[in-house]
Amino acid sequence: MTGSRNGTRSRDDGPAGPPGGLIVGAYATSPYRNDWHPEFESRLFDLLSAMPGLRGLEIPWFGSLHQFDDNWLLTHLRPHWDLVLNDIGSGLRGVAADSTYGLASRDRLGRMSALKMAARLRDDVDRLNQAAGRQAVIAVEFHSPPPRMSSSEALAESLARIQSWDWGETSLLVEHCDALVAGHPPAFGYLSLTDELSAVISSGTDFGISINWGRSAIELRDPDRVLEHIAEARSAGLLRSIVFSGAASQDTEFGPSWVDAHLPPAASNTNKFGEPASLLTPGRMKSVLDTSGQLDWIGLKIAARPVDLPLAGRIQLLSDSIRLVNEARASASV
Repeated sequence: MTGSRNGTRSRDDGPAGPPGGLIVGAYATSPYRNDWHPEFESRLFDLLSAMPGLRGLEIPWFGSLHQFDDNWLLTHLRPHWDLVLNDIGSGLRGVAADSTYGLASRDRLGRMSALKMAARLRDDVDRLNQAAGRQAVIAVEFHSPPPRMSSSEALAESLARIQSWDWGETSLLVEHCDALVAGHPPAFGYLSLTDELSAVISSGTDFGISINWGRSAIELRDPDRVLEHIAEARSAGLLRSIVFSGAASQDTEFGPSWVDAHLPPAASNTNKFGEPASLLTPGRMKSVLDTSGQLDWIGLKIAARPVDLPLAGRIQLLSDSIRLVNEARASASV
């Protein structure tokens, strides 16, 4: 990446998204979320390494690089993959243990605990880069817990502290999760996008914003209004990435309506393992990329159903979904 120390660069009104494929949160596609089957995961990585259109992986960070074996992950990641670390898992665990925990917490001790975790994450960025023998980690996504006792000012202080550490050329981001909205329960209930943008600006840092399509749809209860979030972040000059992850307004095999379950794109003749009720359609993908302008990277994070769908079906779903995103990129206006 080029530009400042943490990878931010000037942007223009050029094509929607960089070349080089998608950053894929493949862990969400695995049927094994709370237990570990290393033979399955090894086979999954083998198939991902040969998948067209895959630039690299999103790595979920729960306080470690892998929930079960860091060294296994370090030896199985392909050196050519670009990586994005996402700390949502560690944030959820932190809030579950202490309701004051979070980078945006108004409670000083809760915020300090989250900053200590962020420092550990920074060390793991170094470990991944050293294992790859290059700057493999292109971005880290942070978040704005805790619910109901957070503030933009507290988040700004945390962002300034985090950027003061040496991140090399890794880009630092706040990934927006759904905010508290009167009238319906939240999935996360973190700060509003407006407050997160204000925190980034007032922090004086190079942090950017990442928009997760499904989480914005869950907040707004309208898939077409996600464009409002994208336009707001772009207007502030802070939009760096889009992550395509779906949602539904009705109950599905993935769970209740508006659940944050990483639904795949809508099922079709060319996406037979998609979710029929998914609101993430090719047309909406194109509209997102028409609105977003230049991005540093584009992500895809989807789960698969039924639970016993074989690995071949999961790989086909990922392959079809990557193709749909890339078709939307190719047709997006410039």
